Amino acid sequence: MIVKRKKILGLSLIATASLLWSSEGIATIFAVSGGFNPYTLALYVLIVDFIILLPIWLIKRSAPWSIGLLLLGLLAGGGFRIIFAYSILINGAGIAAALLHIAPLIVSLISPVVLKVRFDNLSVLLALIAVLGAYVSSNPELRLTTATGFLVGIVPAVMYATQIIISKYYHSKGFNTVDIVFQTLPTAIVLPLITTLLLGTSTISMNPASLLWATYIGVVCSTMTLLLYVEGLKYVSATIASIIALLEPVGALALANAILGESYTGIQLAGITAILVATSVATLKEVKQRPLTKINLATPVTTL
Repeated sequence: MIVKRKKILGLSLIATASLLWSSEGIATIFAVSGGFNPYTLALYVLIVDFIILLPIWLIKRSAPWSIGLLLLGLLAGGGFRIIFAYSILINGAGIAAALLHIAPLIVSLISPVVLKVRFDNLSVLLALIAVLGAYVSSNPELRLTTATGFLVGIVPAVMYATQIIISKYYHSKGFNTVDIVFQTLPTAIVLPLITTLLLGTSTISMNPASLLWATYIGVVCSTMTLLLYVEGLKYVSATIASIIALLEPVGALALANAILGESYTGIQLAGITAILVATSVATLKEVKQRPLTKINLATPVTTL
């Protein structure tokens, strides 16, 4: 019963994080329209993350600095935001998002090797269904990209999948959520800072509305969602967590409809249905399944 409650808690945290993430797209539109570019926005958001998390980490820290987490921050922290921005420039927002959402399938295939869990055919199938649903939801015209565009677009998906798997791995090593999230920040700032300095004319926008939206992204769509998501990973398998995270495009489409007046196409509705079916089945499967490893479920709950 205790394990079941922990899994329900984990699933709830991940679903909440995913729905909060769904607001980042619209917030980014408003932040960029006010003067930010992808590089300065990434730098500003990471600075906000650092300022918020530093005092929390000083109180909650329970593990020494890890070279692995510092490398993760350098390669898949700030670098993720920059490369994803390039993917949007090359592929367009729809294809870039569609390629990013391949991450759950990557997680389902890599987890058995890295995390030493049993290969689960059903989880892979659910990941595939959710990925296809996210793909057509984000790219309803089913447009194709070039070989270069595909390679650029798949890199953020690999980075995203790596962040999920590494976070799960460090939970198994006794690191708490704040340790895992905060220890990536010092190096995550490096690439956006270098890029911003090299561009010369790129400065952080002083437009009040733009700053407000950028701060919202930093506080809600970055700091809060990362804490919720990584904490949820403590109790839920990496593959199921990555599938549940695909509620994000569903929430993003709902917000675009409500705020920007965008309408759904038939294929987008089909994609949303596929995501909801896959996440529902994945949730039931995770709650009913007995733990296959000792990862996280045997450790006490760590509050955020």
